[in-house]
Amino acid sequence: MRSYIQILILITFSSCTAGIDFNNVDYRNLFHDDNSKVWVVNKVIFEGAVISSNTHLDKDIIIFHKSGVCDFIPFKNLGTGQSKKGVFNVDSKAQELRIDFSKESWVYNMHYIFEDSISLKPAKESDSQLGLQLKPFMEL
Repeated sequence: MRSYIQILILITFSSCTAGIDFNNVDYRNLFHDDNSKVWVVNKVIFEGAVISSNTHLDKDIIIFHKSGVCDFIPFKNLGTGQSKKGVFNVDSKAQELRIDFSKESWVYNMHYIFEDSISLKPAKESDSQLGLQLKPFMEL
């Protein structure tokens, strides 16, 4: 009887994961939520030091669109239509974000992803060596 219970427990626990394929997390929708999503560049980091302002009007905004286009614009210029346009791509497996502008490419490794922020560290091949912390646009 005792060996029967042990075998039953073994079968029960081993069958819970048998045949299940685990998929990698897809981070593409994180940036645009299947539409457009506005992110505030909350912190700009250079060599470990935060060099960005604490004032919201002095911060930058990045708008990621489902189409793969993004707009990089200072908060105070929002609505003027004078943004720096780029094309972005997210490699979920490598946890990498690449933004290609007309004359430069920013390549970032997603250092951490939390519910309320994303930390981006510049890759060696990136034209920008500034780290970024992105936060969803705050409630007004």
